[in-house]
Amino acid sequence: MRGPNIRPLGQWTTEYYLSQGHCHYKLNQLDNAKESFEAALKALKKADIYTLMEQAYIRAYIISDNTDLEFSIAEPIDYEEIDLDNIEPDLRNYYPLTAHPNWDDEEEEYAGTPGS
Repeated sequence: MRGPNIRPLGQWTTEYYLSQGHCHYKLNQLDNAKESFEAALKALKKADIYTLMEQAYIRAYIISDNTDLEFSIAEPIDYEEIDLDNIEPDLRNYYPLTAHPNWDDEEEEYAGTPGS
């Protein structure tokens, strides 16, 4: 990524939009973050490289890691149907779930993510 507008060096993909949204969010550019995450959700619908479970995981990542943003996600997310062992390790590592309704407050992240 480069420049003040956080633009990717490669083509626009779901993962670029996720990374872009994350950067905007951490810089407290919430409107830009929401726009990037919404673009990621649109790109996700067109992508054919993710399984249905990985698509649900990505939607869960966007919602759980950015709790003060509201998204218009049509499909409800059933966290219990997301089997983390069936999610591509790179996807889990780059976009870790930081919250889950079924985790205790003492559990911070899935054991397969960096820093755990």
